[in-house]
Amino acid sequence: MLWCLHGFLGHGTDWEQFDFEIPTARPCLLGEVPTQSFAAWGRTFTAQVKAVDETPLLMGYSMGGRLALHALLANPGLWRGAVIVSAHPGLSSDAERAARIESDEMWARRFLTDSWEKVVTDWQGQSIFGGRPCPLRRDESLYSREALAASLRLWSLGRQDDLKPRLHEISCPVLWVVGQEDGKFSTQAREAAQLMDDCTLWEVPGCSHWVAWEKPREFEWRVRNFFEGVTTNDTAHLDID
Repeated sequence: MLWCLHGFLGHGTDWEQFDFEIPTARPCLLGEVPTQSFAAWGRTFTAQVKAVDETPLLMGYSMGGRLALHALLANPGLWRGAVIVSAHPGLSSDAERAARIESDEMWARRFLTDSWEKVVTDWQGQSIFGGRPCPLRRDESLYSREALAASLRLWSLGRQDDLKPRLHEISCPVLWVVGQEDGKFSTQAREAAQLMDDCTLWEVPGCSHWVAWEKPREFEWRVRNFFEGVTTNDTAHLDID
């Protein structure tokens, strides 16, 4: 089964437009207020998956990609393959982490108090999205504002360890996807791919942070092709530019 983790301000339904030809689970991470740290969540999620799926595949986007990395590290031998999309492996300095925590705290307060239209518009107006309109529904009825604020606080990039020194522990094949126009994330993706034993980097031209939904059919085909190679234990046929 393919386990798909959405990003911040995402929803399990974000993955419904894709057909990867694999039975797919789409957990909604923001349906409830999170209570566990990255590492604890990774251990809990991995144990839950292991109890029902002996040969799981994993995919995570943005915040969900960061959580996916923790799941991969919690039990490297469990996962058959993984796709990491627009994710950050971790900040390297205390100053960067402190600044990110402060920024995410500001956003958390805004998601609790601002009008939905205003805060969502401002969130989607950040530079990583390249000035493009969001290709996904973001209706307030899909969310808990308390859960959104809690995820920004508990799962802030500033509270995540720098995972780069541990990426070599991930033993399954990984496809790391990033938009070429997603500046800092494309840089992080290149560095992360070099630190992993079996990682294919796919930088998608003309795309920003929403890469999977900016070119959905191409993304669907690449991911399907990647997992087909993983499940047949033959990735040599992949044609990743």
